Amino acid sequence: MSTNGSTSRSNGIAATYQQLPRAMKWLVWLVAGLVLFFLVIDPAVRTMADYRDRSEQALAEIAKYSEPDSTNRQVIDRGHKDWGNVLPPGEDQSRVLEAKMAISEVLAKYDLAKDRASMTERSPIKLKTDSSKSGVEYMRGPIEVKFSAKPHVAMEVIGELETVPSIAQIASVRIRRLTDRAEVEVTLVADAWFISKD
Repeated sequence: MSTNGSTSRSNGIAATYQQLPRAMKWLVWLVAGLVLFFLVIDPAVRTMADYRDRSEQALAEIAKYSEPDSTNRQVIDRGHKDWGNVLPPGEDQSRVLEAKMAISEVLAKYDLAKDRASMTERSPIKLKTDSSKSGVEYMRGPIEVKFSAKPHVAMEVIGELETVPSIAQIASVRIRRLTDRAEVEVTLVADAWFISKD
């Protein structure tokens, strides 16, 4: 009996649909299509787009770590151009002397006489490295440099010291404005690294 009821109901829906004007039939199909789109197709498309975005992101990460050596070489070359070529640690404290001579040359280039600049060599400091097994210790030879100059000259001096090959790093920079002159006082520590053998 229920089968006859459902058959007669579907026949009634079909008959009602057949009696609709053509514009209403098109509207029924449009509504059915929208319902199908928002319930089935749109979620599926969004899910596929999400998976596509994730895969593109993963491929980009893989590509970043498998860049050709030429790209890495360009990065290294740009670093050399911007910051200069840094020498490996010297065999002894002669590297500190070499750095001091280079600092003197830079100061002289900017006409910073001895009464406006000073250099003090500090005690060497052991670098924290895992080199105990090899019997080699890497040391920092800190050189404290003080000078006073106009601000733009001070920036140029600091920039040029950054590019000196015998200076491994500029460990610290302090700049203090001098109230009695239109100058600044710069105190920086330049490190020359060297090897101390046991």
